Amino acid sequence: MKKEFSVVSHTHWDREWYMSLEKMRFRLVDLIDRCLVTLSKYPQYIFHLDAQTIVLEDYLTVRPGKRGELEQYIKQGRLIVGPWYLQNDFYLTSGEATVRNLLEGEKIAEEFGACAKVGYVPDQFGNISQLPQILNNFGIDNTIFGRGNSYYTKNEQGQISRVPQKSEFIWEGADGSKLLGVYMMYWYNNAQRFSENLDTAKLLIDVIDKSFEGVALTPYILCMNGVDHLEAQDNLLPILEKLNANLEEGRKVKQVTMKEYIEKIKSYIEQNNIQPDVYKGEMRHGHTWEILKGTLSSRIYLKKANVIAQNMMETMLEPVYSFLEENGAKGAYCKDHLNFVWKEIMKNHPHDSICGCSRDELHKHMEDNFERIDDMQNDLLNRGLVIAAEHSKAVKTGNKDDYAIVGVNTLEKEFNGVVKVVLDIRADDNYESIEIFDLDNKPVDFAVISKNRIIKDVFTPINLPGCVDVDRFELYLYETNINPFAIKSYTVKKSNKPYKCVKEIENADKVMENEYLKVKVNADGKVDIFDKVNGFAFENAIDIEETTDRGDSYIYGPSDDRAIYGSEFDAETSVKENNEYVQAISIKRTIKVPAEYDFSKLERSKETVDCDMELILSLKKASKTVEIDYVLENRAKDHRIRLLVNTGIKSLVSTSDIPFDIVHKEQESNDYIYQLSKENANTSFALLENEGKGLAVFNLGNHDYEHVGNSLAFTLVRSTGVINRDLSDYQFKSGEVWTCPGNQCIRTLTGRLGIYSYSGNYISADVFGASKRFRTPAIFTTSPVDVKKFSCGRSAVQDSNLTETFYLPDPYEKVVIEDNKQIFKLDGEGIYVTAIKQAQRNGSTVLRLINLNEEDKQASLEYTGNIYASDMAERGYKLLGEEKVTLSFRKKEIKTLILEK
Repeated sequence: MKKEFSVVSHTHWDREWYMSLEKMRFRLVDLIDRCLVTLSKYPQYIFHLDAQTIVLEDYLTVRPGKRGELEQYIKQGRLIVGPWYLQNDFYLTSGEATVRNLLEGEKIAEEFGACAKVGYVPDQFGNISQLPQILNNFGIDNTIFGRGNSYYTKNEQGQISRVPQKSEFIWEGADGSKLLGVYMMYWYNNAQRFSENLDTAKLLIDVIDKSFEGVALTPYILCMNGVDHLEAQDNLLPILEKLNANLEEGRKVKQVTMKEYIEKIKSYIEQNNIQPDVYKGEMRHGHTWEILKGTLSSRIYLKKANVIAQNMMETMLEPVYSFLEENGAKGAYCKDHLNFVWKEIMKNHPHDSICGCSRDELHKHMEDNFERIDDMQNDLLNRGLVIAAEHSKAVKTGNKDDYAIVGVNTLEKEFNGVVKVVLDIRADDNYESIEIFDLDNKPVDFAVISKNRIIKDVFTPINLPGCVDVDRFELYLYETNINPFAIKSYTVKKSNKPYKCVKEIENADKVMENEYLKVKVNADGKVDIFDKVNGFAFENAIDIEETTDRGDSYIYGPSDDRAIYGSEFDAETSVKENNEYVQAISIKRTIKVPAEYDFSKLERSKETVDCDMELILSLKKASKTVEIDYVLENRAKDHRIRLLVNTGIKSLVSTSDIPFDIVHKEQESNDYIYQLSKENANTSFALLENEGKGLAVFNLGNHDYEHVGNSLAFTLVRSTGVINRDLSDYQFKSGEVWTCPGNQCIRTLTGRLGIYSYSGNYISADVFGASKRFRTPAIFTTSPVDVKKFSCGRSAVQDSNLTETFYLPDPYEKVVIEDNKQIFKLDGEGIYVTAIKQAQRNGSTVLRLINLNEEDKQASLEYTGNIYASDMAERGYKLLGEEKVTLSFRKKEIKTLILEK
């Protein structure tokens, strides 16, 4: 058989890792500078920039005058970029973040002249089950990847061996979407650099040829010419020319693009009627050093910040601004602002960044970036809520002396629950007391937590900064009906009646109870939860576990040392809050643990330190979720602390969500044969269920969990001090660059989890919807009916005769948001919204839906306007109908719809 050794010249570009972003940027400038020289010298030369486009932005930041040269080679198909903005981790970023990554990458690549249509994902630590569907939506029918498709068996003697497999196969995703897959079994540097010595170069070809014997399905052998951060091999083409002149007949070496290589193997498979093996679901199989599961829990504080940032975009900012547009405030959707914030979030998503496996200074910069992102997001949310409030029916039709409270529900289910609202009323309005009514003039249940006189700063774009004396009411409001995808307003009126204050009730027994749940905190800190509706009891439901970690930033390294449990230590319990709206109980423990691990003696130190842990359990009126806020003062090194939730449910399988999917993991599986530990990934929850009884645990960035007995264990902190370690003897054998003392996480760590009991199964019990609500309650704001009260500022003071306050015109003056009206109505069990946003190329509304059922499903959608089918790339509209349509979903199918009035 004739063979072609297909040489793909590339660099794998980690934007930051063992060096900071700025150091790597200068290395990137060197790389592209010299690559451009090579492209100029050799008119046939081709180079791949790791399927990314952010590298173009990083390069042009330093070399802005080089854009034309880049465009020239990209248009010629010799400098290959896209379809990604950057190489993100798929498990630690949301499904929507991956879609936005492709949208931005494709946009930039096309602006430069051409976007590659290869799903190249070389170094992700596992690949999600919905990647085939996502790539298909962007017109990509293939993938080349480096991790996640290795399988192992163990014989009766305990010997582990790898299961033989082919390098080309069909990958079938969760919904049945398919890709032609190429697994780089010998990594993306199997032809890292060709020697000028002809014999050595021929030997490299022989080695590659032999490695693919019985492995490659086709005569086209993939030779990856490059690796992490390596520059283009300038002398490659002359070497290949000499090689071809000296190789035996039937063998040739040719530099190609990845797309050329894909088309050749695809054509060969079709022409020869080859039936490749089919692999289904996640590509997250392999040994410990392949999957690097410890990155799920390295620097959890970064994961938490990322979840908050993504969630703000996906379930708050984009929906709020979309609702404004749909209610007639045309032009309110600040697309450029939101796209900018998305890009800033994505800059924290390169896999070595979000995985927490890099230098300390890099991760400090990430924290700074997340703080900037938080600033921007809160400002944009406030801007959007101001528009919503000022055009709510309560404001537009209310009495000028009144105030308004406005709630926005961006999720699929009606909002019923308790929220905390801060209401500022001008002191000169003389509000001694208040009453709150809905627009049907029905009183709303609320109670005042506090009332204080403060000075409120006022800023406007056309007056000097000013300030106003206000009475600040902090209150609990209990709302029983904000429709899905709706904005609802309430009127606040001056009252002569005394307002109801939040009344704290004695709780000596330390029991929290509402209509659904009863939670008992015992004197020893043990927690019992009783589901009153279903009659389920969960005794001793919560504990803390501490163990040794001899690993590194990539891998948890267990030891034979005894685990230490929080229940071994005295507990201090106290009631934090106990009223008709919110109940909360604190459990404090000081857990004594070894200070560190002595790697020279391979044992834990005799010295101990105190790790203070506080769990604050809370239960709100009408809530079905027990919330857990934790505060951990970590003072120990080389260890792991987890929260254990004892479900009492015997099940051989656990279930969790990952981006765009819900997956099931066997407690004992061949996947663990060659792994040091048994953690699995989750995005927002994991659960156990059996015989109609279920318990789910929600979280906010605690992305690794383990199914231990009848319990679910979630990592709160994992402390290691090096990027990598030789786990054969647990010694550190690298240089100073690879140390990262910050990864010990000697700091205060905080987070939130929730416990949700249910009957039936996770679909019928709406576990996914409940986890979304755990992260995103309804959003509330307030406004005076006379909107000028807090937009006045301070006038110029040069002359008292010229004193005047100015106001900007309202661009949406005639807009009145219809109260509690659903923007659209969605009905279908297990069908959820993943995005409500404005389309990239026009002002239409994009609605993305997913069917999380294991079977095909139908749903109905009502909308006042036309409903079109599109794809994630938002190209091509097919009219489905007007006003109301029935949508037919394959199992796990994602649909992107366009709504137009």
